[in-house]
Amino acid sequence: MNHIIQQIRDLLGIDWDGTGPVSSVKVLFGSVYFWILAGTGLYILYLYISSRNKKTFFKSPFVLTFTLTCLMLLGSFVIINLTFPEPLKDIEPEEEAIIEDRINEDAELLKKAERDFLNIQLQHEYITSHFDIPQYYRDSTGFAYERDDYTITNFYLDRLTYADPAYVDMARLCLGLTYYFRDSLRHSLTFFNQLEDKNKPYYRFYQGLIYMMLEDTARSISEFQVASRLNDGYSGESYEYLIYLLQNTGQEEKLLTLLSDPQAAMHFPDKLAINLHFKSNNLPGYFYLIIKNALKNVKWIGFVAAVVILIVWLSYIVRIDIFEREDLKVVGLILLYGMSFTFLAFYFYDFLKHSYGFTKNGEFFNDLLYCIFGIGVVEEFVKILPLILLLLIYPSVLSEAYDYILYASVSALGFAFVENLIYFGGDLSGIISGRAMTSVPGHIVNSSIVAYGFVLSRYRYKNFPVWISFPLFFLIGSISHGLYDFWLFRNIYGMFFLHFLVSISFWVMIVNNCINNSPYFSYRLQFRHDHLQTWMGVSLTVILILQYAAVAWEKGPVYANDTFNSTLLIGGIFIVYYTDKLANMDLVKGYWNSIALTTIADKRRRNPFNLRLFFFRLISGDIIPHTFVGAKVMMQCDPENNRLNAIITQPVSGEVYDRIVVTCYDPVSKKEFKDPYWFKLESETPLIIKGKSYHQFYIRFIDERPSFNIKDTLDAYLYIPREGGALNEKPVFRKQLLSMGNVELTLQEKK
Repeated sequence: MNHIIQQIRDLLGIDWDGTGPVSSVKVLFGSVYFWILAGTGLYILYLYISSRNKKTFFKSPFVLTFTLTCLMLLGSFVIINLTFPEPLKDIEPEEEAIIEDRINEDAELLKKAERDFLNIQLQHEYITSHFDIPQYYRDSTGFAYERDDYTITNFYLDRLTYADPAYVDMARLCLGLTYYFRDSLRHSLTFFNQLEDKNKPYYRFYQGLIYMMLEDTARSISEFQVASRLNDGYSGESYEYLIYLLQNTGQEEKLLTLLSDPQAAMHFPDKLAINLHFKSNNLPGYFYLIIKNALKNVKWIGFVAAVVILIVWLSYIVRIDIFEREDLKVVGLILLYGMSFTFLAFYFYDFLKHSYGFTKNGEFFNDLLYCIFGIGVVEEFVKILPLILLLLIYPSVLSEAYDYILYASVSALGFAFVENLIYFGGDLSGIISGRAMTSVPGHIVNSSIVAYGFVLSRYRYKNFPVWISFPLFFLIGSISHGLYDFWLFRNIYGMFFLHFLVSISFWVMIVNNCINNSPYFSYRLQFRHDHLQTWMGVSLTVILILQYAAVAWEKGPVYANDTFNSTLLIGGIFIVYYTDKLANMDLVKGYWNSIALTTIADKRRRNPFNLRLFFFRLISGDIIPHTFVGAKVMMQCDPENNRLNAIITQPVSGEVYDRIVVTCYDPVSKKEFKDPYWFKLESETPLIIKGKSYHQFYIRFIDERPSFNIKDTLDAYLYIPREGGALNEKPVFRKQLLSMGNVELTLQEKK
C-alpha cells in the first residue's frame, strides 16, 4: 500500500516536506477566505435549488452579479494557491567561508601582481580586493585575526628601490592607493605628489577623493574635472562626484555647462537635471527627463493593471451614453491628449516650487492650500485642456450635454492611466484596487464637475455665461480634488471616505441630468441597468483578482493571501456600492435634479427637514429608477375604492407610454416644486367617467421605490384632468388634476 501511495506522489510531484503542492493545498484549505467563498457558493446553490422558478433565478442582476463575482474569486483563489510557486529565498553563504575565499584570492592576486608589476589594472584590482577583507575577522575555527596590511605595503615599498623608473613610479602610485585605503590621507598624498607621470590612471580620481575628504573643495573639483576625461574605469564616478560638489557649492552655471556635455549628462541625477532644465527654460530636455523619470520603473504587470483599469472605466463611461454614441476615434484622441497633457502638471508643480516656494511642508493650512491650488488647480487644468481644445477646434462633436462629461472623463482617464503607471512601479499590495476604486473615479468626478459648468451655461441657464460658469465650476472641481488629497495626506480617512462618497453621489446626479436633457432623448431607448450592474460587478472583481494575482506572482501566494485581507473587504464594499450607484439612472426627459434639503416624498408627506437623513442622502444619493415607460400592464380597481368600482368593473389592459414632470405645491415651504415621478397610461378600452370617455390617464406610484422585479402588483394613484383641462397641456400642475383613487397595476410584458 505504501509503495502505491509513493508512486502516486512521484507521479503528481507531491512532496511532503512543505515545499510542494501539498503545502499549497494546506494553505488553501487553511484560509478563512476559501471557506467564506465556498460557503457563499453553497448558499447560492441552495437558493437555486429551493427556487420555484429556476429559469428566472439568474435573471436578477443582483443574483447574477453576486454569483459570478463569488465564482471568480473562488476560482482565482484556488488556481493561484495551487499553481503559483513561492519565491525562492536567497541563502546567504556563511561569513567565514566568504572571508577565507577572499584571503585565498588575495594570495593569488599577489602572485599575479609580482609577475606583471607594470599592469596598472592588475595592481588596482589587487589593492581594492585586499581592502575588501574586513580589518578584523574570525576564521571557521573561531580564532580572531587582523587583516595583513604589512605584506601589501612592504611589497610596494620594496619596489621603490628598483632602478627602473617605471617600476618606481608604479610603486608610488600603488603606495598612494594603499595608504588611501588605510585612511592615511597625508601619506597617500606624499606618494601621489612624487609621481613623475601625472596622467596615470586612477591617480586623479583618488586625488579628488582625498581632497574632498580634506574639505579642499576647489582642488577636489579640479581633480575630478581631469579624472572625468580619463578612460580608467572611474570617469563615471568622477562625473558624479564633480556634479555633487558643484551642486553643494551652488555653481549652477558650471552645472549647466556640464549638463550640455552628453557624456556628463548621463551621470546627472534626474531630479537635478530636471531642475536645471527648468531654470534654463530648456523645455525639450525638461520634458524628456520628466517622461523618462516618470516611466522608468514601469513593470509589465503594472502596465497590464493600468490598462485593465482604463478599459473598465472607459467602457462604463461610453456605455452610459445611450442616446447618441460618440465616434470612438475622437474618444481615443482625447484619451491620448489626456495622457500627454499629464506631464504638463510636472511643469506647473516646478513653477510653483521654484518661483514661489509653494510646496507641501507639513503645516495644516499651508498643505490645505497647496492641495487645492498646487495640486487641484494644476491637475484639473491639464485634465480639462483636451475638452477645451475640442470646443475650440471641433465643437460640433459636442452635440448633447453628456458629451461634455464624457470627454472630460476620458481625458481624466488618460491622466489617471499615466499616474497608475508611475504608482504601479513599486509594491503592488493594495495599490491596484485602491487606485481603481477611488483615485481613478475621483479624477473622473472632479473633471466632470469642471465640465458641468459648460453644460449648465449651454443647456440650462441661458443667462449664465460660460465666462462665469467655467471659472466657478473649475474652482469647485479643484477644491474637491484638493480635499481628496488633503484628507489622505493628513490620514483623516473618515473625512476622506465621506467626501468621496458625497462626490460620487453628486457625479451620478450630474450624469443623470445630462442624459435627461439630451436633444436625442427617447423613452424608446431603455437604460439597461441590469446589464450595467453585472458588467460593473464582474469587471471590478477582475481588478481585485488582478491585484491578487500580481502580488502572488511577485511575492508568492502566502504573502498575497496575507495582504488580500483588507483588499477583499474594502474592495467588496466598493463593488457593491458601485454596482448600485453607478448602474441606476432615472431618466426623465428635460428634468434637472439638484441637491435638495428634502426629498419629493418628504414634500408630499409634509415631512420637516431631517439633518441626519439629509447627510445620509448626500452619501447614498436619492436617484430612484422608475423605468416603466413602455411597460404593458393590467389595471384593476382597488377593492376598497368604491368610486372606481363602478367604473372599472373588470381588469383593463393598458400601456405606460410617457413620463412627465408635474408642478406641485409644498404647503410647508409654501413653494412649488417639480415632481418627476408621474406617468401617462393609455388603456386599450375606454373608461366612462362622468359621462366622458377616457383612454389616457395620469398615474403616480404609491411606493417610493416601485419595481415589478420586487412585487408582481404595484399600487398607484389614478388621475384625470379637471374640467376644462387637457391631458397634453404643458406644464402640468397638480392642482389641475383630479384624483380617482387607487388602482393596482400588474405587469403583462415589457417592450
